[in-house]
Amino acid sequence: QKLNVENQKLYLEIRKLNIDNKTLHMEKEEIDFQNQQLLGEIQQVRQEHQILILKQQQLTQME
Repeated sequence: QKLNVENQKLYLEIRKLNIDNKTLHMEKEEIDFQNQQLLGEIQQVRQEHQILILKQQQLTQME
């Protein structure tokens, strides 16, 4: 009987850990997605920066 109660507690603990694990996994997926978006934005800003550098060089050459 005592062993059964202990088993029940462990079972519930395992279920809680599994739920926590799923939650963390979902949070990780969300963070990965946000990271991808940020990397895309960084790439865009770098390209815009390169364009501005080229425009600046053109203006300097015209002077």
